[in-house]
Amino acid sequence: MLKATHIDSDSRRASAGSKTLAGLALVSVLCTGGWIHAQTQSEGKRYLAYVDKDIDLVFKSDLGLKRKVQTLLGSNYSAFMARMETTGGADKVQNFVVFKGCKAHECGLDEAYLLLDTDSGKMYAAIYSNAYGAKNPKRFSENPADFPSKVLDSLRQQ
Repeated sequence: MLKATHIDSDSRRASAGSKTLAGLALVSVLCTGGWIHAQTQSEGKRYLAYVDKDIDLVFKSDLGLKRKVQTLLGSNYSAFMARMETTGGADKVQNFVVFKGCKAHECGLDEAYLLLDTDSGKMYAAIYSNAYGAKNPKRFSENPADFPSKVLDSLRQQ
């Protein structure tokens, strides 16, 4: 009987230990997921500091953002930047900080847009070019399913 009791207490300890490890793993995952979500939200709010600033100055002061845009655009980064030749400062449109630009003497034809979502921290870009058909931009998104087409269309009409 003592032996059985001893085995039962060892089993309980082992069971409690594995429950503790499982609980720690769950807490770790939940905390990490929450941290990533909080980091993305704070990054989105950080974008508000870019309003009225030129994209070149922002990229010089925030290399992390520049690298993120380069990653998003891949081999299209140079085409995007060529269309940011003539720009003004970024604007706040709805929940986006928007950089827009065009090639010199080609505004209305060769344009680029970078939209930074201040709520989600996500970024979106579009390149309009005669090479793609002026009305069919190349679109880039961290989440293509939620590209803000209506915002982009309204910017093009301004």
